[in-house]
Amino acid sequence: MEDLFTVITALDNEEITRDKAHKKMASWGKTTLKKHLDAAGLGGEKLPPHPETLAKILLSLTRPDPENRRLITPKTLEAIVTGKLFDDDPPDLKQRFALRQGNKVKVMVLRDRPGQPPRLEQDFELAGADLPAEIMTEIPEAPEDPDLSTPPEDPDIPHGTIETVARSYYRVDIKLVYWIPYRPNKFPIPTRFLPTRWKFATMSQEQRMAARAMLATGNPPPPRTFPTKASWDKLVASKEYRGVTHHLLFVCCPGERPKNDLDYLNKAGYTPAPSEVPATPANTLAKRLNDDHKDQQTVGSIAESLLNSDTGTEITGVPGFAVGDQYEDAAALIKELCDETNESFSEGERHYKYTPAADCFSGNWDFAVRVGKAHNLLNYAATGKLIAFQGGDLGFKLCCSDGKLKLHYKYSAIPSQALYINNRRVWKHDMLSADWEKVEECFYTPTRYATWGSKAELKAALESKKMSPRPFTKDVEFPLVSTTGCPTPIPETWIYDRDI
Repeated sequence: MEDLFTVITALDNEEITRDKAHKKMASWGKTTLKKHLDAAGLGGEKLPPHPETLAKILLSLTRPDPENRRLITPKTLEAIVTGKLFDDDPPDLKQRFALRQGNKVKVMVLRDRPGQPPRLEQDFELAGADLPAEIMTEIPEAPEDPDLSTPPEDPDIPHGTIETVARSYYRVDIKLVYWIPYRPNKFPIPTRFLPTRWKFATMSQEQRMAARAMLATGNPPPPRTFPTKASWDKLVASKEYRGVTHHLLFVCCPGERPKNDLDYLNKAGYTPAPSEVPATPANTLAKRLNDDHKDQQTVGSIAESLLNSDTGTEITGVPGFAVGDQYEDAAALIKELCDETNESFSEGERHYKYTPAADCFSGNWDFAVRVGKAHNLLNYAATGKLIAFQGGDLGFKLCCSDGKLKLHYKYSAIPSQALYINNRRVWKHDMLSADWEKVEECFYTPTRYATWGSKAELKAALESKKMSPRPFTKDVEFPLVSTTGCPTPIPETWIYDRDI
C-alpha cells in the first residue's frame, strides 16, 4: 500500500498544498484508497468506486486542531454523517453519492469549506425523494447491516495508517548542552598555556591569542545529571553555556500514532568576560567562576575601551602590537550594529531547523550557535576571521516495532557538547581533544582583503549563516520501556534516568 503518513506529514508541514495531496492520493487508485478507509473504520468497500471522491474522504480525516495536531481519533462513518467531526460548514454542496447500509440507502455529500478539509455528511434534502439515476449507479453492493465501526484485518496496512487502538506509549527526554571549557590560570591572557593538542600546532600569533581568549571566557562544565526540573532551570538561569536544546518525544503504539515532539527550548547561550579564577578548591570552582563572571566589567565597557584604542593593543594584550587594518572596519561596525549593554554576559546567536522524516517516528534537529556580533567583530579585529555557527545535526528514530531510540549526531570541533537522555549524560565531546586543524575550520575569512573599505563586505558576512564543518559523528542506541495506555494530554512530568 502507498504510504499515507508520508503525504499527511508533508501536508502538516506545509511542504505540499491540500490540492496536491488530493491528487497524490487519487493517483493511488480505488483499491489502495479503500484499504486506508477500511483501516480508519469507514467501511471503504461500501463507498463509491471513484478515486477522486475516495481521496477527498480520506483527506477529510485530517485537520489541524487548536494545538496544530492532526485529528487521529478513529471516527466511524456514522460520526462523520451526523456532523460530529466538525461544527459548522458553508452551504455549498459539491458532490453526492449513495451509501447502502443493509436495506437502507443514505445520500451522502462532500461539502467544501474554505480553509478547511471537506466534510462527508448525509444530504437530508434528498432523504425521502427519489434518488437521481447518476447517484444510484454509484451504489455498490454491501452485506446486510455491516458493522462500519470495526475495520477489517489487513496485514498490508503500513505505519501512518490511522490507528484504531494505541495500547502503549514511549516518552523520552533529550537534551544537548554546548559550552566552552574554562582553563584555570593565573597568567595574563597573552602568556597562558594552551591545551596539549593545540600547544604545538601550526598557527599564527593572532590565532594563539584568540584561542587563549576563548578559553579565558570558558564555563564550568554542566552537571552529569538533572534529577529535577529545578536543577535544569538552575543551569539555564546561570547563563554558563553556549547553547541548550530540550525536546520531549512522545509516541503511541502500535503504528507510531499519535506522535509529538514537544519542543521546549532551543536557545543560544552567552559569552562571559575573561576570568582568572584559580582552579582550587575544585569543589567551589563552578560557583566562584560564575560569581566572577557576574562581577566582571560589562561587555559594553570592554567594547568601549577597544574602540578607544588606536592600535588594538587591548585586544592582543601586547604593548605596541597592532592587529592590522581590519581593526577599523570592526570598530566601525561595533558602533553601527551593537547596542550598548551593561550585561556581563553577551548573548549569542542561534540557528535551528527541524526536519521530520517518514520512517517510524523520526526527524532531524539542526542546532548551531555562535557568539554575538560584538564578540565576533572583536575576534575579527584581532585575527581577521569571523566565528561561524557551531554545533550539530541530531537525527532521531523511534519505532514501535523494536522500542529503541536511535540517534545519529554530526557535530563540529567546537564547542564542547553533552547529550542527555532522560536527564542523564550519556555522551560528551571535549573540544580540547580535537586537533587544531579541525578547530580552525570553525573560523573563516569574511573578506577578500583586510584593508580599509571592506566594511560592507564584512557586514554582509557577519549577517550570513555561515556554518562550521561537521567532521565528527556519533551513533547511540537505547532500548526503551513502554507504558500502558495512550494518554491525552501528553504527560509532562519530569523524567529522570527512566526507560534506559
